[in-house]
Amino acid sequence: MGVGPDIAALLFTTPYSQVWDGAKWRTVPVPARSPHETGLFGISCTSAKSCVAVGGQDFEDGGQLSDAWNGTSWTRLPVPEKGSADALSGVDCTSASRCIAVGSGPNFAMAQTWSGRSWTLTPRPVIPHGAELSEFNGIACTGPSHCLAVGDYATRKSKGLLALAESWNGHSWTRLAGLPAGFTALNGVACPSAKVCVAVGGGLKKNESDVASARWNGRSWTELTTPSPGGKDAGQALSSVSCPSVTHCIAVSSGPGLGPGGIGAGAFAEKWTGGPTWKLLSVPDPPGFDFDGAITAPADLAGVSCPRLNRCLAVGGDQDTDAISSYASFAVTWNGATWRVLRTGKVDVFRGVACAPRAYCLTTGAYLARNDATRGLTEIWNGTSLRLADRPGLAGVLSPVSCPAASFCMAAKGAGVAIWNGKRWVSSGPVGGSSYLSCTSPRFCMTIGFDGSSFTGESWNGKTWHSAKIATPKRSFPKFAFPDALSCATRKMCLAVGTLQAGNGRTIGPLAVAWNGSKWRVLRSPFEHKSSETLSAVSCRAATGCLTIGADQGRTRSTLFTARWNGRHWKVTKLSGHYPNAVWHGGPSSLSCPTATSCVAVGGHNRHTDLTLIWNGHSWRTANAGSPRGISEVSCASARQCVAAGVSVITTLVKFWNGRTWKLIKTINP
Repeated sequence: MGVGPDIAALLFTTPYSQVWDGAKWRTVPVPARSPHETGLFGISCTSAKSCVAVGGQDFEDGGQLSDAWNGTSWTRLPVPEKGSADALSGVDCTSASRCIAVGSGPNFAMAQTWSGRSWTLTPRPVIPHGAELSEFNGIACTGPSHCLAVGDYATRKSKGLLALAESWNGHSWTRLAGLPAGFTALNGVACPSAKVCVAVGGGLKKNESDVASARWNGRSWTELTTPSPGGKDAGQALSSVSCPSVTHCIAVSSGPGLGPGGIGAGAFAEKWTGGPTWKLLSVPDPPGFDFDGAITAPADLAGVSCPRLNRCLAVGGDQDTDAISSYASFAVTWNGATWRVLRTGKVDVFRGVACAPRAYCLTTGAYLARNDATRGLTEIWNGTSLRLADRPGLAGVLSPVSCPAASFCMAAKGAGVAIWNGKRWVSSGPVGGSSYLSCTSPRFCMTIGFDGSSFTGESWNGKTWHSAKIATPKRSFPKFAFPDALSCATRKMCLAVGTLQAGNGRTIGPLAVAWNGSKWRVLRSPFEHKSSETLSAVSCRAATGCLTIGADQGRTRSTLFTARWNGRHWKVTKLSGHYPNAVWHGGPSSLSCPTATSCVAVGGHNRHTDLTLIWNGHSWRTANAGSPRGISEVSCASARQCVAAGVSVITTLVKFWNGRTWKLIKTINP
């Protein structure tokens, strides 16, 4: 049984589960809750007919979740106290009516026990001296009164996380001191006996992050030598471990896994046979996780279970929600000598849409081919129906797309771009920043992106790319500038918007930069003070006419606003009412304005249907786009011809706006 979050919907995720019967995977539905959840993160099964899975909701809203499996279906379990924890991350059951789950509360680690009928919070785990926050990531038990939980904590003086381990005797928690120096976090633990527990995670050695592990003998910790396949500062960690005997464990990896030369090393595993050192095991990546020689997010393995020495199953996937490489969940089996990739299902998604004049619209995305390779997916809208335009498609994902003409479109593809000539795609790249792009003609396109440390941009003159370095506001404290949208009206006028964040991840206001044909300049904020406002989408019709939309994010509710830029000044208009963050989180993700008095914004989600915004030049109104929900991009050829695209769970989704109502359009899923 595998559980996790379904990340296909981008902004909002739902619990997800699949069953492996030895030959194939079968998806089984999990009870639905609010769409503001992040999924299930831990599972424990005492038999084929008894499992308990745990997870959590958004960190701002709180409220853990748990489900029980009876061999046929999942049942939602009650929580001990609403909002008592932000998330549960691990669980271990010694019988169908004896489980203990761990996670993080509002600030510190928490745990709760399951009696077969209800959850009960345990006494608070030990808070390390000076800790400002702590969390448990995993737990292992040899009996209901003998468990070991692992995680991490941070103090005001610590420069990062520190590893944490505590034992449970059925009544209280005891901190297990003596963890090896340099351990930054422990993610998983397995206890094949009361005197043999093996914990895995990450560490910091010689100022470089690396994998780490240690053995607990019931009295003290011993560090184990843990080889890593990555290069310097690879940022890898071991995420899970399973031990079918006291002298045999298998651990699997998570994290970037960047090896020598900067190419993703992908998932890996390690085997321990009771000695002081682990043996490194290579794990095959599914085809398509790396393409075009780009540095992409390789597969992560998040969990492993080994019922016998020569039988393990590990699961994971690509956790990059921008989907630069693959959308597939990922599973591999171990037979004691080699790993084998297991196909987990097909996925078809749209990530971009662009409309040229005369009702010509192009939708772009990706599908998972039969060999688990990620292929670009392109479909064309002729005003009446969609047709498949390019099969089998380029390797990789076609994401944002811009079409100034039916015979010329440009789409982002990994670290590069692809150009559509009306009949087929041709790869072009690499490009410095291609997360967002906008073209005014075949002779001018602008791309922007975030390379992990800075805001980047490049311009296209029809033949070659040229650097368009983007300045970011100078502040007296650490900050990051994240682009969220780009729109160009002419080759001398582009507007990019996004979010400014402090070094601690706190939003400190919106970002807006303008291109004048030769360089970018930072625009003053539409607001006079540092705040939680963000700009999420933009559409420019002319050099003096750009409309942006964003949100002032509260803890549970958002206020939406429009900021119009006339080339010199901002004019801010707040939308009436407040919206739950589960409907508009940070503002709509896409905006298209074919005229000054007609705009459509999409990207909001509620529980059952899509909610869109319509602008008439003076005010906004909401419009119900119906179900299924999942549209995230929109493009309008005219006020009465708009196409919105996205993904509903794992299949493509397209809706058409005729100026009055939304209509669901049949798509083609390879």
